Amino acid sequence: MLPKIVSAVPGPRSQALLAQLAASEAPSLTLPGGIVWAEAEGAFVTDVDGNRYLDLAAAFGVVGIGHRHPAVLAAIQAQSQRLIHGMGDVFAHEARIELVQLIKQHAPIADGRVFLAGGGAESIEIALKTAMLATQKPGVLAFTGGYHGLSYGSLAATNRADFRQPFLPQLSNHIQRAPYPYPFRWRSTGDCLDWALATTEQAIKTSPSPLGALIVEPVQGREGEIVPPDGWLRGLRQLCDQYEILLIADEIFTGWGRTGKWWGVNHDGIEPDLICMGKGMTGGLQIAACVGRAEHMAHWQVNGEPLHTGTFMGHPLACAGAAAAIRVLTEHTTLDQVNQLSTQLLRGLGAIAEDCALVGDVRGRGLMLGLELVQADGITPNPSAVMQVTSFCQAQGVLVLGGGMDGNVLSLTPPFILNQAQVAYALNVLQQALTTVAEYQK
Repeated sequence: MLPKIVSAVPGPRSQALLAQLAASEAPSLTLPGGIVWAEAEGAFVTDVDGNRYLDLAAAFGVVGIGHRHPAVLAAIQAQSQRLIHGMGDVFAHEARIELVQLIKQHAPIADGRVFLAGGGAESIEIALKTAMLATQKPGVLAFTGGYHGLSYGSLAATNRADFRQPFLPQLSNHIQRAPYPYPFRWRSTGDCLDWALATTEQAIKTSPSPLGALIVEPVQGREGEIVPPDGWLRGLRQLCDQYEILLIADEIFTGWGRTGKWWGVNHDGIEPDLICMGKGMTGGLQIAACVGRAEHMAHWQVNGEPLHTGTFMGHPLACAGAAAAIRVLTEHTTLDQVNQLSTQLLRGLGAIAEDCALVGDVRGRGLMLGLELVQADGITPNPSAVMQVTSFCQAQGVLVLGGGMDGNVLSLTPPFILNQAQVAYALNVLQQALTTVAEYQK
């Protein structure tokens, strides 16, 4: 199957429905010029006008196994016949018990303990709370470019100024920052690895608040698929051990095979103290988890009310769907698929970049791929080109997202199930888009 465009994009029905939505919904929650999804299956999304698109975003990296995977559908359908809603922390249910066991089995922490969450941002807050309980040190070291969510606790750790600025008076002031290594933009700094670790250690030493946690994405996703140098995560692990800081790995995006290994931390062979996960394990349902070493999670033990919970914690349908998705991921050749597709796409994108001055950098790990678009000097960000390329691709039936701290990175995080014809189609459309926009911007 390939994309099929049968109307203008966005089509008349999409435009009419989005106008209706704009009259009822809070502003900016739906971007202008978009489409309205009607259904999705495998690697494809169909809009309300009947246009079929190849989803190279995998719905924000969630559906690595594909939209509406049959195993996930069967699991939630069966669960819906037994139990739709539970009671959070008060009474357990079988689907929750099964999911927790699967997560514990596959998490990169020996004898970890699982804390379910409603979404990625909440899992980050659970990790930060765990670090506070375990260390009694309020300080947290995060990184430039870091994206950890937009709820207050996670927003404090997120770096984006446009997200943070309106709420600064209410955000925690216990967050310190160090530079995240950015090889493309750090070409003049010499040894990227040594400089990155040295600046991190300096941030630790000069923190005005005692540091109990360091939070890091093994590959930065929303800020442009930034891949740090090999050995950097291992260096962070050593610094955390030296200064008695808990290492939190934010693997909400990178986990469950997205980077070509089960976990981003596997590339440097380290074990974090706490790990946050979601997206790819969920099968498309709203659920996430934080896993921590048993000695750290033991600090949640209190007499009386739990210190963190929620009405929908461990929701039965979400638990059943996520358990099915994890079984699909771990019982099939997921990593082989990811690495083979990664090689093909990076090779194809590299060939396109050779003939297109718009592309300053092609990078990625596994199926987290980024094309950084630049102006004529080869380094200045070119966000307008990204907007034009994504629009062109959408009109040709390919969904790609813009990203990067300056909005100048084309982000490709496709499902793991693309076939050769779909890869060829996607590369052809991207080449056309980049060539067209390059000519337009001359």
